[in-house]
Amino acid sequence: MVLTLEFAMKVLILSQYYKPEPIPKPSELAEFLLERAMSASVLTGFPNYPSGILYPGFKLSLVRREVLDGIPTARTFEFPYHGMNSFGRVLNYLSFMITAPLGSFFLPKCDVMYVWHPPLTVGVAAWLIARLRGIPFVYDVQDIWPESVVLSGMIKNRLVIRYYRCSNDSFIPELITFLLSRRVPR
Repeated sequence: MVLTLEFAMKVLILSQYYKPEPIPKPSELAEFLLERAMSASVLTGFPNYPSGILYPGFKLSLVRREVLDGIPTARTFEFPYHGMNSFGRVLNYLSFMITAPLGSFFLPKCDVMYVWHPPLTVGVAAWLIARLRGIPFVYDVQDIWPESVVLSGMIKNRLVIRYYRCSNDSFIPELITFLLSRRVPR
Protein backbone atom coordinates (compact mmCIF):
# COMPACT_ATOMS: atom_id res chain seq x y z
CA MET A 1 0.00 0.00 0.00
CA VAL A 2 1.39 3.40 -1.02
CA LEU A 3 0.35 6.44 0.95
CA THR A 4 0.56 9.78 -0.82
CA LEU A 5 0.04 13.15 0.74
CA GLU A 6 -1.10 16.05 -1.31
CA PHE A 7 -0.35 19.42 0.14
CA ALA A 8 -1.57 22.56 -1.50
CA MET A 9 -0.07 25.63 0.07
CA LYS A 10 -2.71 28.23 0.93
CA VAL A 11 -1.40 31.75 0.37
CA LEU A 12 -3.07 35.00 1.36
CA ILE A 13 -1.89 37.90 -0.80
CA LEU A 14 -2.12 41.26 0.96
CA SER A 15 -1.84 44.29 -1.30
CA GLN A 16 -3.56 47.65 -1.10
CA TYR A 17 -3.69 47.55 -4.92
CA TYR A 18 -5.19 44.78 -7.05
CA LYS A 19 -7.17 44.25 -10.25
CA PRO A 20 -8.48 46.33 -11.98
CA GLU A 21 -5.74 48.72 -10.83
CA PRO A 22 -2.61 48.79 -13.03
CA ILE A 23 -0.37 46.99 -10.51
CA PRO A 24 0.31 43.57 -12.04
CA LYS A 25 2.47 41.73 -9.49
CA PRO A 26 -0.19 40.72 -6.91
CA SER A 27 -2.57 39.35 -9.58
CA GLU A 28 0.28 37.65 -11.46
CA LEU A 29 1.31 35.89 -8.24
CA ALA A 30 -2.27 34.76 -7.52
CA GLU A 31 -2.61 33.35 -11.05
CA PHE A 32 0.83 31.69 -10.80
CA LEU A 33 -0.20 29.94 -7.58
CA LEU A 34 -3.47 28.71 -9.10
CA GLU A 35 -1.64 27.34 -12.15
CA ARG A 36 0.50 25.24 -9.79
CA ALA A 37 -2.47 23.76 -7.92
CA MET A 38 -1.96 25.96 -4.89
CA SER A 39 -4.59 28.04 -3.20
CA ALA A 40 -4.57 31.83 -3.27
CA SER A 41 -6.83 34.47 -1.79
CA VAL A 42 -6.44 38.23 -1.96
CA LEU A 43 -6.99 40.96 0.61
CA THR A 44 -7.01 44.39 -0.97
CA GLY A 45 -8.64 47.82 -0.97
CA PHE A 46 -11.27 49.30 -3.24
CA PRO A 47 -9.74 50.22 -6.60
CA ASN A 48 -8.87 53.92 -6.91
CA TYR A 49 -5.23 53.96 -8.02
CA PRO A 50 -3.73 55.95 -9.74
CA SER A 51 -6.47 58.62 -10.00
CA GLY A 52 -7.72 58.52 -6.41
CA ILE A 53 -11.26 58.14 -7.79
CA LEU A 54 -13.20 54.97 -7.04
CA TYR A 55 -13.48 52.82 -10.18
CA PRO A 56 -16.90 52.50 -11.85
CA GLY A 57 -18.98 49.59 -10.59
CA PHE A 58 -17.59 49.83 -7.05
CA LYS A 59 -19.28 51.31 -4.00
CA LEU A 60 -17.37 51.85 -0.76
CA SER A 61 -18.26 49.58 2.13
CA LEU A 62 -16.42 48.09 5.08
CA VAL A 63 -15.82 44.74 3.32
CA ARG A 64 -16.81 43.42 -0.10
CA ARG A 65 -16.25 39.77 -0.98
CA GLU A 66 -15.93 38.60 -4.57
CA VAL A 67 -14.25 35.95 -6.68
CA LEU A 68 -11.95 37.24 -9.44
CA ASP A 69 -10.67 34.67 -11.94
CA GLY A 70 -11.34 31.91 -9.42
CA ILE A 71 -9.54 33.74 -6.60
CA PRO A 72 -11.45 34.61 -3.40
CA THR A 73 -10.97 38.32 -2.83
CA ALA A 74 -11.94 40.62 0.01
CA ARG A 75 -11.85 44.37 -0.50
CA THR A 76 -11.78 46.54 2.59
CA PHE A 77 -12.56 50.19 3.02
CA GLU A 78 -9.93 52.77 2.20
CA PHE A 79 -10.30 56.50 1.77
CA PRO A 80 -9.87 56.93 -2.01
CA TYR A 81 -7.15 59.51 -2.62
CA HIS A 82 -3.84 59.71 -4.52
CA GLY A 83 -3.26 63.44 -4.86
CA MET A 84 -0.51 65.70 -3.54
CA ASN A 85 -2.21 66.54 -0.24
CA SER A 86 -0.35 64.66 2.49
CA PHE A 87 -3.42 64.53 4.77
CA GLY A 88 -5.43 62.79 2.04
CA ARG A 89 -2.59 60.32 1.42
CA VAL A 90 -2.28 59.56 5.12
CA LEU A 91 -6.04 58.92 5.30
CA ASN A 92 -5.78 56.59 2.30
CA TYR A 93 -2.92 54.56 3.78
CA LEU A 94 -4.19 54.48 7.37
CA SER A 95 -7.76 53.55 6.45
CA PHE A 96 -6.56 50.44 4.61
CA MET A 97 -4.10 49.61 7.39
CA ILE A 98 -6.95 49.66 9.93
CA THR A 99 -9.59 47.78 7.90
CA ALA A 100 -7.40 45.08 6.30
CA PRO A 101 -7.06 43.02 9.51
CA LEU A 102 -10.85 42.85 9.75
CA GLY A 103 -11.09 41.85 6.08
CA SER A 104 -8.72 38.92 6.65
CA PHE A 105 -11.51 37.12 8.54
CA PHE A 106 -13.66 37.14 5.39
CA LEU A 107 -11.19 34.90 3.53
CA PRO A 108 -10.26 31.21 3.89
CA LYS A 109 -7.59 30.16 6.38
CA CYS A 110 -4.09 30.21 4.94
CA ASP A 111 -0.62 28.85 5.64
CA VAL A 112 1.35 31.98 4.82
CA MET A 113 0.76 35.58 3.80
CA TYR A 114 2.59 37.34 0.96
CA VAL A 115 2.64 41.11 1.50
CA TRP A 116 3.22 43.48 -1.41
CA HIS A 117 4.73 46.83 -0.45
CA PRO A 118 4.15 49.83 -1.04
CA PRO A 119 2.74 51.55 0.90
CA LEU A 120 4.73 51.17 4.08
CA THR A 121 1.59 50.98 6.23
CA VAL A 122 0.63 47.65 4.64
CA GLY A 123 3.42 46.17 6.79
CA VAL A 124 1.56 47.19 9.96
CA ALA A 125 -1.61 45.56 8.64
CA ALA A 126 0.39 42.42 7.81
CA TRP A 127 1.85 42.28 11.31
CA LEU A 128 -1.62 42.59 12.85
CA ILE A 129 -3.10 39.93 10.55
CA ALA A 130 -0.18 37.60 11.29
CA ARG A 131 -0.80 37.96 15.03
CA LEU A 132 -4.58 37.62 14.77
CA ARG A 133 -4.53 34.64 12.39
CA GLY A 134 -1.35 32.97 13.66
CA ILE A 135 0.42 32.88 10.29
CA PRO A 136 3.87 33.90 9.07
CA PHE A 137 4.30 36.47 6.32
CA VAL A 138 6.77 37.39 3.60
CA TYR A 139 7.19 41.14 3.12
CA ASP A 140 8.15 42.04 -0.46
CA VAL A 141 9.61 45.58 -0.51
CA GLN A 142 9.32 47.04 -4.00
CA ASP A 143 10.96 50.41 -3.39
CA ILE A 144 12.69 52.48 -0.77
CA TRP A 145 9.53 54.23 0.29
CA PRO A 146 10.83 57.51 1.74
CA GLU A 147 12.57 58.27 -1.57
CA SER A 148 9.28 57.75 -3.42
CA VAL A 149 7.64 60.34 -1.14
CA VAL A 150 10.38 62.84 -2.04
CA LEU A 151 10.03 62.03 -5.75
CA SER A 152 6.24 62.38 -5.60
CA GLY A 153 6.67 66.01 -4.54
CA MET A 154 4.82 65.50 -1.25
CA ILE A 155 7.91 66.59 0.69
CA LYS A 156 9.27 69.88 -0.60
CA ASN A 157 11.18 71.19 2.39
CA ARG A 158 14.82 71.24 1.26
CA LEU A 159 16.15 70.78 4.79
CA VAL A 160 14.05 67.63 5.32
CA ILE A 161 15.06 66.24 1.91
CA ARG A 162 18.73 66.98 2.57
CA TYR A 163 18.56 65.33 6.00
CA TYR A 164 16.84 62.28 4.53
CA ARG A 165 19.40 61.89 1.75
CA CYS A 166 22.35 62.36 4.12
CA SER A 167 20.98 59.77 6.54
CA ASN A 168 20.47 57.38 3.61
CA ASP A 169 24.14 57.75 2.63
CA SER A 170 25.11 56.25 5.99
CA PHE A 171 22.17 53.86 6.30
CA ILE A 172 22.57 51.99 3.00
CA PRO A 173 26.25 50.99 3.51
CA GLU A 174 25.41 49.85 7.07
CA LEU A 175 22.49 47.81 5.74
CA ILE A 176 24.70 46.19 3.09
CA THR A 177 27.34 45.33 5.72
CA PHE A 178 24.64 43.83 7.97
CA LEU A 179 23.14 41.73 5.17
CA LEU A 180 26.55 40.48 4.05
CA SER A 181 27.36 39.51 7.65
CA ARG A 182 24.21 37.37 7.56
CA ARG A 183 25.51 35.70 4.36
CA VAL A 184 22.85 37.26 2.14
CA PRO A 185 24.32 37.17 -1.40
CA ARG A 186 24.88 40.44 -3.26
